[in-house]
Amino acid sequence: MFLMFQFQGFLIAVLSLPIVMIAINNRTSLSFYEIFGTIICLTGFIGESTADQQLKDFTSDASNKNKTCSVGLWNYSRHPNYFFEWVVWMGIFFMSLGCSYSIIFIYCPLIMLFLLTQVSGIKLSEQYSVKNRIDYKLYQKTTSAFVPWLKKGL
Repeated sequence: MFLMFQFQGFLIAVLSLPIVMIAINNRTSLSFYEIFGTIICLTGFIGESTADQQLKDFTSDASNKNKTCSVGLWNYSRHPNYFFEWVVWMGIFFMSLGCSYSIIFIYCPLIMLFLLTQVSGIKLSEQYSVKNRIDYKLYQKTTSAFVPWLKKGL
């Protein structure tokens, strides 16, 4: 348990570096990258909040117990909340491009993409959903795993 928390602390420190660079930037005007990154971040925040609210509304209806949410953004992606979380990280990266040597911070959205798709996010959620939802395999066949996209035909 100690090592897990140490790793999380290290990850927080490493992933927060572009935010620190944005905060200590002493330019008096906003750059194109900062404005563009802010728009990307807000898009991600709104998308993630919308997906979370749609899932909450779906699961709060007792008739949907053990069913797969496929309404709203969930119709286009099996994990729109994770996708939009990653969009927020892309926005942070773009905002940091207004600082010197900030291209190195590309590692932040790449690490988050790896964690969300391969480690804790999608991988664990998919394993749980396949075991607990009878309609999930069909949902997997027809719906994009990460990037919201049109349904696939069977």
